[in-house]
Amino acid sequence: MEYNEGKRTGKQKLNAFFTPEQICEQMWELAKVHGYDGGSVLEPSVGTGNMIVHAPDKSKVVGLETEIEYFETVTKRFPTSTFHNMFFEQLFLQPPRYRSDYAGNTTWLAGYPFSLIIGNPPYGKFTGRWASYFPRKGEPKMSSYEFFFIWYGLKLLKKEGLLVYIVPQNYLNSGFNAYKKEKEAILKVANIIDGYEMGSLFKDTKVPTHIIVLKKK
Repeated sequence: MEYNEGKRTGKQKLNAFFTPEQICEQMWELAKVHGYDGGSVLEPSVGTGNMIVHAPDKSKVVGLETEIEYFETVTKRFPTSTFHNMFFEQLFLQPPRYRSDYAGNTTWLAGYPFSLIIGNPPYGKFTGRWASYFPRKGEPKMSSYEFFFIWYGLKLLKKEGLLVYIVPQNYLNSGFNAYKKEKEAILKVANIIDGYEMGSLFKDTKVPTHIIVLKKK
């Protein structure tokens, strides 16, 4: 899903590419096949909630949505889930001002550490309001949103927790030298245990995609 830090209006709202429910169901099946244990779940870019439809226990799902209209829709759609109208980056910054690193362990978010992180995260160059806070000392450069959501998603998982994402196909198909440092960093903390070429999943964009499954070491 393309990332837009500001409020979407008119045509911009059409550029929020929501994941087809059939694909969401398949992603949940992958999570179960690879050992999802029924624990807490984070959906970091929830939209109107298609990914939550097939959650076995919706009360264990925490979701993030930046757009107030979508946030209000998903909150009404799944009243037993927990939603926050904020950006993924804010989970690692100190509330309520979000102007410094979180003073505790990893995040202030209830539900951490998660058993599963699942979703269709945004893609594109990592820029905007929160980019200056990252990377932190000793971490790889945050070159793209897809890498940011993978790297920091893994931080939110418990040991052997699963991350199931849709990512642009060129992220994996472009050869190891492309995104080399990012891939090396990921492989230090997680194993890639499954992946599927999916082609273009969204009618309004022709960007080809992969579904990847990572297990935290």
